[in-house]
Amino acid sequence: EISTFHTMIASNSFLLLFFCAFLQMSEGCETQVDRYAFDYDISSDTVLLGVSSFQKCGEECENNSGCLAYTWQNSDIDLCILLEDIRPLHYSDDCTSGTIPLILENKACRGDFYNILDVRVANSLLECGEACAADSASSRFTWYGPSTAFQNVCFLFEDCSDHVECTDCTAGELHCLEDLISTTSSSRPKTSTNTYPPGPTTTRNPP
Repeated sequence: EISTFHTMIASNSFLLLFFCAFLQMSEGCETQVDRYAFDYDISSDTVLLGVSSFQKCGEECENNSGCLAYTWQNSDIDLCILLEDIRPLHYSDDCTSGTIPLILENKACRGDFYNILDVRVANSLLECGEACAADSASSRFTWYGPSTAFQNVCFLFEDCSDHVECTDCTAGELHCLEDLISTTSSSRPKTSTNTYPPGPTTTRNPP
């Protein structure tokens, strides 16, 4: 079911690109990390060769309907690995990894009183997403547009395991990386939103 989240954005790739650009500047939710790679699964991951930058690897993920996360390896062959699920990260000196947000149009999180963290006015989907990213406890949100009963209202959720159909509403999910770094790593560089790609080092295939 998680791949269905991507169907929303096929008609509005600019929205996803704009959302990703915002998340790269967010201080609350880190969506990219230097010197870490997602655990590799040969049975499901897509490996692309000759992808020249971390940004281009991210674009490959954004354009792939099943991709939720990606790792770019700065090496002689410039590997880009696309993942269909979110996995733990491990230290890899020549890699940079990232996730992309999931945006589901005409869907709303089915929340209960105990799952709603905050309710606030938001004049746009981006503003609602900004509020979610800034709240360390929230990674799910629903924004109701101006034609709904909840006119321009943003709901922040701790979790969202189910969705309901609605008109002029949008559900979103952020994949933050702070908690995915393996605790077994001997060195844990700080997550970064503006330092990429890392400098070239030794070649590893795959990370």
